[in-house]
Amino acid sequence: MDSNLSQLMFLDQVISHLKSREKGSIVKDALINHRIDESLRAKMIDWMIEVITKFEMNIKTFFLSVKIMDKYLQLSKTILESTDILLLGITCMFIAHKLEDVIRYNIKVFEKGIGHNKITAKDIIEMEQKILITLNFSIDMPVSVDFLVLICGIYGVPECVKKAAENLLIVFQLYYNLQYLPSLETGCALVLASRFLGYDLNQEILLFISTSADFFNRVLYMKEQLSLRTEGMRKYKNAFLYRKFELVACNSNVYFKFVNEEENAVIA
Repeated sequence: MDSNLSQLMFLDQVISHLKSREKGSIVKDALINHRIDESLRAKMIDWMIEVITKFEMNIKTFFLSVKIMDKYLQLSKTILESTDILLLGITCMFIAHKLEDVIRYNIKVFEKGIGHNKITAKDIIEMEQKILITLNFSIDMPVSVDFLVLICGIYGVPECVKKAAENLLIVFQLYYNLQYLPSLETGCALVLASRFLGYDLNQEILLFISTSADFFNRVLYMKEQLSLRTEGMRKYKNAFLYRKFELVACNSNVYFKFVNEEENAVIA
């Protein structure tokens, strides 16, 4: 069998499997029953990026941490206060880290190195139990970076496009209304990153991701939101830390500005 055909068949099977499970990762109105606002949640996610980067954890650890946190907030019957966000965020990273990273940090690192002794190992263990029970131990949820890694690997998408798409996916996590199904998030990020960088994206990729008639309307919505939110995103100091480039809005254009590189890519 032709190797390319074999790879595409494999991709089709894996993505179909991920899609069959991704509905379980949808989160709606996660904060509605809690005393935690969207800004505080975004600050926690921004800090997660810093932690994941500093401790050189797998990028999927970040996405899974966010998904576990949001899912717990959605399903928890206990009302959480703003003071609970640190413990919740650290515990979600602790759970995701155990699932995704080859090099493991013990709980003391999360207590002292990450939590700076503001929480205890006992607190983390107790919160971990609450999260696992609330989520019925269904914590290995598909996330957008799963689709991104598979597609870019099979189709040979350039590393710069992959990094740009990954960074967009990170930004999407900051805002509720920029989150869709993980496969759709990935599709939007890849289309936008490709346009930003002038790359001709293989249209077969989109067939794997979405057959939705309004897919490109969602892409346009994402682009508009990125343009509108660029100034607001500056307060999240780590939103562009991981991949070393930033988003710049100028009139109706959106730029990717690469650190230490002279050229910028633009989409009108």
